[in-house]
Amino acid sequence: MALGPRDDGLAILCRALCCSFGDHEVLNSLDLAVPAGRCVAMMGPSGSGKTTLLHVLAGLITPDSGDVEVAGLDLVSASARALARHRRERVSMVFQFGELLPELNVAENVSLPLRLSGKRPDEGRVQGALEAVGLRDPGAWPAQLSGGETQRAAVARALVTRPAVLLCDEPTGSLDAANSEQVVRLLLESAHQSAATLIVSTHDPAVAARMDETWLLNDGSLRSLRCR
Repeated sequence: MALGPRDDGLAILCRALCCSFGDHEVLNSLDLAVPAGRCVAMMGPSGSGKTTLLHVLAGLITPDSGDVEVAGLDLVSASARALARHRRERVSMVFQFGELLPELNVAENVSLPLRLSGKRPDEGRVQGALEAVGLRDPGAWPAQLSGGETQRAAVARALVTRPAVLLCDEPTGSLDAANSEQVVRLLLESAHQSAATLIVSTHDPAVAARMDETWLLNDGSLRSLRCR
């Protein structure tokens, strides 16, 4: 069900969130509250559940129990159609390895969320998103891109809808230092310009230091490492 804008200023709220795969408990009664417009880094060892938590917040995984509200929608009770619309219009995700569709060129990949929303893509808007991430060949195919270019195209695709919540799973994991800095700067600038909430999972302390605060996810729960 749609909840509308929260009067407490929160973009994300989770209560007693539990999620497991078979006998392996990944998230254990996790609580989380993120104010709108906040930029947060999430760190933790491999396998600690960072990707799982991002997928829950994106509505891609249904938790075993608990409450999840993101950008005005109760994800637990929402229908599949409402969740799909929510991902098209309110929440975007940058996956760890880009996940571009190989049969679409760069511009078509970037414009795909707009097409799925039933909108005719604004070529200027798509081109602007590509230029913002430093990609100058909209007709290139994913197979022709380097790992860094693939990730930058994925960032452009996530930003083109101007989401209220942007979730990024290791967005700089395959990038060199220069490209990593460019992507992080773009994510922060885009979040600040649109007052979007940004959640970035990362193993890089330099990336985490650029965010407003840093959490550690371990043993199924979150704790704050740094806040400013």
